[in-house]
Amino acid sequence: MMSDVPPLGTQLGVLSITDIFVEYDGPKLFACVNELGQYYLSIFVDEDDESEWYVYAPQSAGRMRDLIAGRISLRDAILKPSGPHVWAVRRSLESVDFEIKSITASELPDTWLPPADANLAVSGTEQHRGTQDSKAVWIELQWASDPSELDEQADAPLSPCVAIRLAIAGSYVWGDEASGAVLDAREALRFLARSWAYFSWEEGLPLDLPFGSLRDIRDDLDRKRSRAPRALRRSLELSFNDFMFGHDLSQMSSAGALPSVVLAREGAYGWILREDDASRYSIENLLGPLESLAIKLVEGLERFNDQAAREAIRAWSSKWSLTSHEAAEIVTGLSSEDVRLIEEASEEFRLELAQIDAFSLADPDPSKSELLAAARLSAGLAPEHVAEIVSLIGPIPGSATDDLDRLSELAPAQIAGHVFAFDQGLEAARWLRKFLELPLDAPVDPERMLMEYGVLVKHVKLKSIRSVDAIAAWGSKRGPCVLINTYGVHAQGSAGRRTTAAHELCHLLLDRGGSLPIAEVLRGQESTVVEARARAFAAEFLLPQQVAGETYQQSPDKPKRVVKRLSEKYGVSPEVVAWNIKNSGVPITDAGRNFLSQLVQRPWRF
Repeated sequence: MMSDVPPLGTQLGVLSITDIFVEYDGPKLFACVNELGQYYLSIFVDEDDESEWYVYAPQSAGRMRDLIAGRISLRDAILKPSGPHVWAVRRSLESVDFEIKSITASELPDTWLPPADANLAVSGTEQHRGTQDSKAVWIELQWASDPSELDEQADAPLSPCVAIRLAIAGSYVWGDEASGAVLDAREALRFLARSWAYFSWEEGLPLDLPFGSLRDIRDDLDRKRSRAPRALRRSLELSFNDFMFGHDLSQMSSAGALPSVVLAREGAYGWILREDDASRYSIENLLGPLESLAIKLVEGLERFNDQAAREAIRAWSSKWSLTSHEAAEIVTGLSSEDVRLIEEASEEFRLELAQIDAFSLADPDPSKSELLAAARLSAGLAPEHVAEIVSLIGPIPGSATDDLDRLSELAPAQIAGHVFAFDQGLEAARWLRKFLELPLDAPVDPERMLMEYGVLVKHVKLKSIRSVDAIAAWGSKRGPCVLINTYGVHAQGSAGRRTTAAHELCHLLLDRGGSLPIAEVLRGQESTVVEARARAFAAEFLLPQQVAGETYQQSPDKPKRVVKRLSEKYGVSPEVVAWNIKNSGVPITDAGRNFLSQLVQRPWRF
C-alpha cells in the first residue's frame, strides 16, 4: 500500500518529496513540491493513539534554498510562510484516511513549533520542550489599600483588593506594564490553599488527555466524548471541569474576567497551559512564584480585621491537612473506593499510607512514593491488579548505582536541542554505544548491562495482567529495579524481554530527572513523548540502523534471509529489523519492501 505522506488528492496538489531531513517510521521532516512548482516544508508535529498531525508550510524556491542552507530557522519557515496560510494535515494510523484544513501560522499551538534556534544544520527532537526557567512565571502584587499603613484599631476595608500582574516567559497574561488585574485577596488565597496539594502532587491531565494548548485539549476531549457511550459523556465533561476548577489560576477570581492559565504537573516538570499555547518548565520554578504570592497575601490580610481574611489565612496554613487516603487519591488519581480496595488487598500499600504524615508539611512527600506512583501509572487496571503490582515493588530495597547515575548526568546533554522524540532516542542510543566503546555490530545484552550497573532485574509472572510488560521503580526508597512480566503481550519472548530491558535503560538514563522521576509501569504502545523516545532508543541500541541497512544491501534479493539473520544475531523481533532497514535510508527493492511491510503492525506506514 502506498504511503499517504505526503497526502494524495488534496488542494495541495500532486506532491513529490524532494528532500527528507528526518525519517523514522516514515518521513517526519521533509520538503515537497507540487506540479505547479509550489514548495512546502512539512513537519510532523503531534500524535495520539489514532492519528498523526503534520504541518505543510508553503515556501518559495529561494526560501527553501535558504532553509536547507541553514540561513533561516525551521520556526521562521513555518511562522512566515510564502502565503497567507499553512496546512494542518491529520492522518489516521489505522487507514489512509486524513483531514486537511488551512489555518494562519499565528494559530499554530506553540507545542507544534520547533525551538527558535533549530535549523537544518541541527538534528531535531522533542516537541514538548522546556523554555528558560528563569522567565517561567513572574508575579507582582499591589494592594489597593496598603495594609502596612492601616491603623490596627480602625475598621478595615470590607473588600481588600489586590492588583496582580502575571507574566509567562516575559509576556503579560494578566495586566500590563501600567496596571494589574484586580481581584479579592481573600478569594485568591483561598484558591491557592485548596489547590496547593493538587498543584504539588497531581500528575498529568484528566482522562489521559495529552498536553497542549487549552484549545487543543478541548478538541481532544470532544473527540473522546464523541467516541464514548452516551451515558458516560457527561461524566467525562465533569471530570475535566473538576480539574480546571482546581488547576486554572483564573479561579482566583469569581468574577470570571481573567484569562485561563492552567498549571499541571508532569514528573519534575510543570506545564503552563493557555488558550493558544503550552510551555513546560521545572515544577519548582512554577510553584515558587505562586508560593511567594500566597505568603504576600497572608502578610497583607493579617492587617485586615476581617473574618473572611482570617478564614483564608487559616485555609493556607492548613493546606497540607489531609488524610493519607485523601493524599493518595490526589497522587494516584484513583477514586476513594479504589484506594480503599488496593489498601485492603496489599499490605505493602497499607503500610505506605500509614507512613504519610497527614498533618505536617507533607513529609514524607506522598508524591515521591514509588508505590503511589506505580498505582497512578496502573490506572485503568482492576484494583486487585494494582495491588499485585505495588506489592511487588514494596519490599524492594534501595541501592546505590553510582556508575549509572554518572551516565544519567551525561546523557541528557546528548539530545539537547532536538525536535523529535524518536531523534532523541536514536541519538541517545548511538551516544551510549560510542561512550561504552561497543562496536557498531556488537550484540548487547541490556538485562545484563542493567544488573552490572546495580539495577535489580527480575522476571515475574503476572498471568492476569498481560497488558503490563514491565514495572520499574527508581525512587529515593526503592530500586532502581526492573520487573519484566514474562506474560506481558510484548515481553513473552526473549526478543520482547530484551527490548523491554533496553526500553527501561533509556528511562533510567533520560527520565529520572524529568517526566518519570519515581517509577514506570510499561503498558503496550503508549504514545507519550517519553515512551516514543524509549522505543526508538531500544530499537537502535539493540540493532543500529546502519548495521541493518548495510546487511540488507549485501543481499537485497533475499530479504527473508536477512531478517532471520539479524533477528537471531541481535535478539530483536522481525518488526524491529524491518523498520531499522527502512529507517537506515538504503534503497529497498519493490519485492523487499513488500516482504518487509508484512512484518510490521501497520504496513501502510512502511
